[in-house]
Amino acid sequence: MHNFIHVFNLSTQRDLLENIREDSQSITIWQSLEFKKKLMKVTCVKLNLYDKQLELTPKRKIYSFDSKLPVYFYSSHRTSIFKSRIIFNSNFKVILRWPDNFLIEDERDNERFYHRKNKNILFKLRINNQIDKEFQKPIIDESLDGLSIRVPPSELQYYDEGASVKIKYKDKSIFGRISYISPLQDKMFPNHMRVGIIFQNLTQ
Repeated sequence: MHNFIHVFNLSTQRDLLENIREDSQSITIWQSLEFKKKLMKVTCVKLNLYDKQLELTPKRKIYSFDSKLPVYFYSSHRTSIFKSRIIFNSNFKVILRWPDNFLIEDERDNERFYHRKNKNILFKLRINNQIDKEFQKPIIDESLDGLSIRVPPSELQYYDEGASVKIKYKDKSIFGRISYISPLQDKMFPNHMRVGIIFQNLTQ
């Protein structure tokens, strides 16, 4: 079963789509109609960052999608799904708006353990590639290969997807990276964010 997380950071979205384009990954796009789904295999040939558009080429020169309906996109590269709108379509190319509802598969494979009571973790983040700032934050859940923490909106400027983290965890120093940042769905903590961290290696 796949666990998906939202990606809001534009540079992370761009890097992921660029990797899909460079690898010539086969992409499936589909539309949900009243009684069935229409599917088509495409490849991504161009990313227009200025206009925030994607250009796709159909594997077969047959195109029958409705430009008035949203289109959904799936790639096995990091198992990505997003929703978009068609700007232009023909038998030779499809142009989509930059995606919204961008989802990627969570990289953590192991079972998660959720904490009902506050359990804090101490870690350091490098700010602007210059200074290491120390934080202590409550853990939302943890597994053998990562954890997620709760971050207030006032501190969100310190966190970036892909940033390196040094964590003091179970009497060890663990290096990791921030995998995702998404809104925390918890009425007790409005406007807080959930920050996912993937462990990279263990040292004594």
